[in-house]
This record gives sequence, structure tokens and C-alpha cells, in this order.
Amino acid sequence: FTLMFLVKHPDKLSKLRSELDFATATNPCGSLPTYEQIRKLPYLTGCINESMRLHPVTTLGLPREVTEDVVMNNYYFPKGTKLLVQLALLHLSEEYFPQATEYIPERWIPEESPFPPVEAFTYYPFSAGSRICIGKNLAMMEMRLVLAALVRTYDMELVPNQR
Repeated sequence: FTLMFLVKHPDKLSKLRSELDFATATNPCGSLPTYEQIRKLPYLTGCINESMRLHPVTTLGLPREVTEDVVMNNYYFPKGTKLLVQLALLHLSEEYFPQATEYIPERWIPEESPFPPVEAFTYYPFSAGSRICIGKNLAMMEMRLVLAALVRTYDMELVPNQR
């Protein structure tokens, strides 16, 4: 989905391309960013985070079991109740993500964001806690490397009248 968002927002694609060009200015001609360079590209990471927020890989978190009777927001949950977090709804909450349906990679870069910082425990593309995806770091690096390679190598645009 990240490429789709970028071609739908040419200004974001241009900004990402500029970040990549600046980061790789001293690299041999045509070479892709190194591992160290990729790790220091906040807009690249912001583009990926924002697309995963809008279109999470999975919409449900792992089930959790209530360990004692509890009342939350006037709802009673007896001990043993299994609950799931609806990630898609959380990620689209205006309470946590102003302009929640818009693609705004800058929200992930504190010094560029027009919004308050993203709060802990409001963004779960890889789950969290003891059950966080063990492949998170590998997946993020692969996404960064592939996206950087595609953006640096190809010019992209939407084909008119296509869905």
C-alpha cells in the first residue's frame, strides 16, 4: 500500500525521493542506500508506518484474557473473558491520529509533525509486548530497502481511469 499512497500523493513521493537522494549523494552512482543510511531516513520510515496505520497487515490483535472482573467504559467483563483489539479502528481513531483517514507520513517525525507525538500503545502493526512479532525488525528493514530501491530506480504515476 505504501507505493499506492505515494503515487496518489506525488508531493510525498517527491519528498521521499529527495530524502533518498540527499542520503545517498556520496554513494557510487546509482547505488542504493546502505543499511546504516536506511536506518537514518525518517521520512522513509514515516511513509511505511503511515501506510501500515491506514492498511494494517492484520486488523485484529492477539486475544487477551481478562484476569479479574473489570469494568471499562461502563462495560463489565467477567474474569476469563477473551478480548481482541480492533487495530483498524484504533489506527483510524481521531482521538489518537488527527485527520486519521489522510496519508500524512510527517506525523511520525516529531520535528515535522503538525500533530502531537503518536502515543505509545496506539499503533500496533506488529502487535506489542511479549507477543510482538519476532520478525518486526527484519520486515521493517526489508520494506525500507525495497521501497528505497523502487523509488530511486523508477518513476511512478497512476494510470488514469484505473481502480
